[in-house]
Amino acid sequence: MRSVSEEEFNQEINETPEEREKRLLKVNKKTAMEHYWNGNFRAAIEDLLILLAKEPSDVELNFYLGASYLESNIDKGKAIPYLEFVVQQEKFPKEAIYQLGRAYMFAHRFDEAITTFNKFKDINRGNNDNIITGGRMIEQCFTAKQLVKYPIDATFENLGPNINTPYPEFNPFIPEDESFIVFTSKRPDCLGLQLDYDGYKTSDIFRAREYRGHFRQSRNIGSAVNTEWYEEVVGISADGQELLVYVDNFDGYDDIFVSPRKGQFFDDYLDLGTRINSDDIETTASLNTTGDLLFFSREKASAGGGAKSAWGTDLYMSRRLPNREWGEPQRLPDIINTRYNESFPHLMADGKTFYFSSEGHSSMGGFDIFISEYDELTNTFSPPRNAGYPINTVDDDFNISLSTTGRYGYVAQFRKDEGYGERDIYRITFNDVDPVYTIVRGSITNIKDSLLVDPTLDIGTFEMTVTDMNTDEYIGTYRPHMTSSNYVQVLEPGDYCVYVEGELYFDTSAVVEVMGKASQITEIIKNYTLRPDPDAIRRKRTGEKYGGLIYAMSGSDDGKAKLWDLPSGRQVLSLDNKEKVTTVAFSPYGKKAVSGTDKGQVNVWSIPDGTQERTLVGHTKRVTQAEFTKDGKYLLTASADSTIRLWNVETGVMEKIYVGHLDKVNGISISPDGNYFVSCSDDGNVLMWEIMTEELVGIFEGHKGPVKTATFSPRGNYIVTGGEDGMAKKWNASSGEELLEFKLHSSPVNSVEVSPDGSTVVSGSENGFVYVWDAVTGEVKHVLLGHDEAVSSVFISKDSKYVISGSKERQPIVWDYYSGNEVTPLIGHSSRINDVCFTPYLKFPEKAGPTARDLTTA
Repeated sequence: MRSVSEEEFNQEINETPEEREKRLLKVNKKTAMEHYWNGNFRAAIEDLLILLAKEPSDVELNFYLGASYLESNIDKGKAIPYLEFVVQQEKFPKEAIYQLGRAYMFAHRFDEAITTFNKFKDINRGNNDNIITGGRMIEQCFTAKQLVKYPIDATFENLGPNINTPYPEFNPFIPEDESFIVFTSKRPDCLGLQLDYDGYKTSDIFRAREYRGHFRQSRNIGSAVNTEWYEEVVGISADGQELLVYVDNFDGYDDIFVSPRKGQFFDDYLDLGTRINSDDIETTASLNTTGDLLFFSREKASAGGGAKSAWGTDLYMSRRLPNREWGEPQRLPDIINTRYNESFPHLMADGKTFYFSSEGHSSMGGFDIFISEYDELTNTFSPPRNAGYPINTVDDDFNISLSTTGRYGYVAQFRKDEGYGERDIYRITFNDVDPVYTIVRGSITNIKDSLLVDPTLDIGTFEMTVTDMNTDEYIGTYRPHMTSSNYVQVLEPGDYCVYVEGELYFDTSAVVEVMGKASQITEIIKNYTLRPDPDAIRRKRTGEKYGGLIYAMSGSDDGKAKLWDLPSGRQVLSLDNKEKVTTVAFSPYGKKAVSGTDKGQVNVWSIPDGTQERTLVGHTKRVTQAEFTKDGKYLLTASADSTIRLWNVETGVMEKIYVGHLDKVNGISISPDGNYFVSCSDDGNVLMWEIMTEELVGIFEGHKGPVKTATFSPRGNYIVTGGEDGMAKKWNASSGEELLEFKLHSSPVNSVEVSPDGSTVVSGSENGFVYVWDAVTGEVKHVLLGHDEAVSSVFISKDSKYVISGSKERQPIVWDYYSGNEVTPLIGHSSRINDVCFTPYLKFPEKAGPTARDLTTA
């Protein structure tokens, strides 16, 4: 993450480079002032900097440049040198003293700000309004000094590029379960064609779904809610089924509407009625948990009903009537409303804790967030208290959206050196609120629901290894009860990968999501069903040793997909496809194989007899990659026709088609939990999709040019990609953040694979080299030298004993994973190799050799 520089900030004007160049040629004081008075402070700053370069001593230019910085959402402290210059002159506008005081406040130079505001009061004797304003600013400085001196214990996390952009993001809201976030933005993909007075697009509402502790790529919520004019989300119901939307368009002028949720989307918004939406201005609102109490803000010329409210925006409440309409609003008492503006009311799920923002009370500057206790029986509120620094700042802080537990909150702030340009959305962890621990318990059974594979056998021990999905941190090893096979784990909020191993079973794994951060779930039941390994059972009975024999498969331009016995290198099968074979893959249990061709067909084969079962027809160009889903029932294929398709393997029916890439799709990889896949393309994008809903949920941006390959790590916590730019990159699969670059490639990276334990990355390059990397540090472990032509494909065996690579030469090579030595070439193809793979499971016993566990831990 980085902060946007001033130069980059100035380049974010919503205009083409040609339009900007023409405008800058016409820069003069009049246009600069027009930008300032229209509220387009970014353009004003750009113009004034150009003018000051020519006339650095111009007092007026210095004053308005300082004032523009103070009104913008970048570093307001940059105003100081310009305003200090102004007040050092013999003649200057009195307001410059006030603005300089503000600039000192934003820079946390509170003593200088207090001195400056006192000067402002002195030179305004006789002007009661200015004296009051100066006195109020001094009060806020003293408050700010105290709050900054004793900050609350909170950690801020920028939500990253899936949510934030160089443009303004603000008004974040979450439902109780934190399953998604909605917010407002003025980014380029807002629906309106018009620019607002500030130079940005008119505001739209955006939404992002939560996945494994992070939010996916945000998307415009759509034309059912957003229009070409102004829409802002100002509240959300506790269950996430209703959005409260501020509307300023043809449907309503400065009013609040409600948008009901239908499935994954929000529907056309509905008017809250004339008792709520009056001839005055209604701007923010919220519902209580039961949906029968509405709080909202209203601005009117005279608020009425309270001696402290002579003007501005006040807070109101309304109860839902039996006919479902809203009752006559009541203004909240003066203990909440002040002579200044109040906004963003919100009653927490406990029905007592009331949050709101105010320019009054003990604000440390602008709007601050305050907390009061509401008693519904007496309809009274306790005196508000400031939520504290750094939740509040000397800038405007309008709203906070809190999780049910109160441990997490979401705010929009400009934080120097931490953001992407303008206001960004942050997730706050309140460290003094303990995380909610959850008991995870269940049992381990085999596929027939029997606790023992064979009552006459000693089943040995089960082990459950738990690691953090996002950090790879080892959490612990758990052993279920030997008789009942029940287990108990105690985990704090987070996302975990659980590996279950048993001597007589195929290993299995699962993702466990502990949502204590938002929900009040204190216990999760998670059962594991293991598939018995017949070969392991036989070896247990007979005393056979496991030799680790496996199959490899290769596909070639000679039209053949060949199966090879390892480590002997003997050819077992040759599958004739009639066309060039561009990709090959095994089903999860190795009973089927598929081969894709350059004509767009996919052939399904029975293994080991080599019978062709069917041909999948639908792609119109070369099939670039194929992968079975984790249950083996479906096949995912990618093609040069820019599509990805999902097939029912048994029926041959195409179930789904995923359209989103603009060019040839080069690779795909399914997540370990089977719910998502990533795809990469010549269009330069890496996309993440939800398999069942076909929803695009993430974009990984960073490669320069076509992306040739992508793969998930075995735990699903990261992905690795390779591109024509000669770079291989490691990404956080949940947040989309780039974690690491593998930098030694001097030519395009055609294939990448991650070892079963996630510790190693293997890449094949156009220069003929196969690199073996440390997945954590990015350092090279081995360089496998044996190919004279471009490497097209690499693959790692399930036991991490072998690496296989295919190239433009006719012979795939099998390598020793640990030593980097060549084991055997696979001789038999008559043309270039396009793809290689291994069987997923080790199945072939022999009388001597190390055990499977020995191979795994070698």
